[in-house]
Amino acid sequence: MRTIFKYPIRSFFGEETFQIPLSPADERMSNLFKVGWVKPGLLALWCRVDTEAPTRAITVRIFGTGEPIPESEYDLGLWLTTLEERGLVWHVFVSYGGCRT
Repeated sequence: MRTIFKYPIRSFFGEETFQIPLSPADERMSNLFKVGWVKPGLLALWCRVDTEAPTRAITVRIFGTGEPIPESEYDLGLWLTTLEERGLVWHVFVSYGGCRT
């Protein structure tokens, strides 16, 4: 069954990995993921999933504007969105299924 699941993002710093049931047919589609505020200070990842599919590791990375990005992270994955809170701007990336785009 295809549906949408919500995964709370616990930290603005570094990365967080989720195990998400994702169909192989969907792994190259950029419209599977959205990130947004649940309430001030609390982000969530919404993902279109296939509950009958095997799980895949989905990694979310968040960087603030002007923060250094480690050289090993130049290929950050798919840029999902840019968010602002209290004058700070955050850039959210996702990588999954062994590929980052």
